[in-house]
Amino acid sequence: MEEHPAIESFRYEHQHGLHFCWTIQKGFQKGTDLKRMQAYAEFFYINYLEDHFQFEEEMVFPILGNENELVKKAKREHRRIKRLFFDRDNLLKSLSLLEEELYSLIRFEEHELYKAVLDHASDEQLESIENSHQTLKEEDYPDHFWE
Repeated sequence: MEEHPAIESFRYEHQHGLHFCWTIQKGFQKGTDLKRMQAYAEFFYINYLEDHFQFEEEMVFPILGNENELVKKAKREHRRIKRLFFDRDNLLKSLSLLEEELYSLIRFEEHELYKAVLDHASDEQLESIENSHQTLKEEDYPDHFWE
């Protein structure tokens, strides 16, 4: 993703998202109980990712407009990923899909969506994002099943 002060903090937040994906992979490799992994996934969404998605949808996506195909895709993926975070019917399947789809979403946003935002945003829009976005701090989760 091209660096710009208005969106630098999103790169940091995306790194936390990629770390989450890594923890799920590690949990699978270690044979961690799926309920432990699901509890962490719910914690991560509620305490971190939900606010990230909300800020993107309220402040970043409107720059391109709701009819923009990149925005439509990102919103669709946000909805799908949210469902996966809380799907308890088949934990193995939902956690596996969650790890893959969140990783893909982050790469899509960094390589396509944010480039388009930077190409279309006015200086005032970028300044508004920069002034209103506070980088989220990942909360420490007590059960480090991935270690």
